[in-house]
Amino acid sequence: MEMIEAKRTEYLSKLESLRQVFIGVKLLCDCTVPNDDFYFENPYFKVLNTETLKLIVGRIYIFLSDKKTKNYNTMSFKILINEILEKKNNEILNNLLSEINKVDKKYKEFRNKVFAHIELKENNSLKGFEEYRISYKEITSLLDLVQRIYNELFLSLDNASCDHMKGEIENLSEKLWGCYEQVGLVKKSD
Repeated sequence: MEMIEAKRTEYLSKLESLRQVFIGVKLLCDCTVPNDDFYFENPYFKVLNTETLKLIVGRIYIFLSDKKTKNYNTMSFKILINEILEKKNNEILNNLLSEINKVDKKYKEFRNKVFAHIELKENNSLKGFEEYRISYKEITSLLDLVQRIYNELFLSLDNASCDHMKGEIENLSEKLWGCYEQVGLVKKSD
């Protein structure tokens, strides 16, 4: 535990950097992915949201899956978890690392395909976002995993509460989707 204590400030600094980017991604996701009450009325708005989702998935993947080599971005929960586990074994962090590794291959494959547009339909048009077999629910689950990882890392390092932006993001998201409905970009399901 002494080694973790010595590096606590450094770990918390890295965690806060990850947190700041995550808040932006979470806000972007809540403003981009409609909840179950809404569907898109405007096709151009749907395309804009699809392109934003590609960005979101890419950012979340970097949070979770980057490895500790010079070829990867160092802004990663996986790197931070591994650094902590090198100093002291932690069963909860080990389990979270296992969860990351379970989704790693699927999301890496999805990100590579959807960003590169390497798959076409039979008529040579680009496949749509949903045709890559990733759902909004899966993206939400991935965001939830990132939040759980952040919470556990923060608790293990500082023993304090950490989800202080949740309410504000949800309020803003509700207001935005209400405005989108008023101007005819989305419609509430019956």
